[in-house]
Amino acid sequence: MLFLTDWSVNKGAGMRASLEARAPRRRASEKPARTALASNIKDAELVGERRARIAEAATREFLDKGFHAAVTRDIARRAGLSQGTLYNHVRSKADMLYLVCDEAVANYQRGVREAIEGVGDPAERLRRAIEASVALQHRYRDNIQIVLRDGYALDARARDVVRRRIAEFFDLMRGLVDEALGGADPAMNLVVSEAITYLPTMFAMRRWRLPRDVPGERLVAAMTGCLVAMLSACAARPGSRR
Repeated sequence: MLFLTDWSVNKGAGMRASLEARAPRRRASEKPARTALASNIKDAELVGERRARIAEAATREFLDKGFHAAVTRDIARRAGLSQGTLYNHVRSKADMLYLVCDEAVANYQRGVREAIEGVGDPAERLRRAIEASVALQHRYRDNIQIVLRDGYALDARARDVVRRRIAEFFDLMRGLVDEALGGADPAMNLVVSEAITYLPTMFAMRRWRLPRDVPGERLVAAMTGCLVAMLSACAARPGSRR
């Protein structure tokens, strides 16, 4: 009502003065909003950076000692955080296990999707998906080992979330196999999709069998070549899409 009263009484220069008087107040009120937005962005970046540090520290601790023997204090020390700060981001050791498991599955699922983005040919899409999946499972082999070895320690809800993510990845790869090979032999497609998702887990679960003097890049290339050769043999079967 005050603005409407000013509008009716003050005309000409008076109206201009009234509007100009209000303009600085509006600009001044915008500054805290911009500051708050920048602060929120910085806070989100800090939270993300600290959660990544916690996940990495927990990965190292769980690998060295196992989930049950790992100590929260030592995880905080590895992450360069106080225990109090650590508990600002996670509630328990089980939360940290979930972070480790979720990071592994989310990262290689995202990496495969990025690898096939914009690729139209079904066979090329599957080949790129295999390359990305093998490379990412080698890169995140520590996390995958923890998922397969200690994932049972997650509570039921967290375990279901991780399993759904894993199932989404399996379904993605199965869909790519179906597109590339056609639907003439569903059993073969199932075996192929399971093989290309399971065999690279040897980087995590059979690492003790892998020679230390062979570079990881060579192992990734060998695994990729093996899976692509298997795929080519399956594609040559009668009824398969060439």
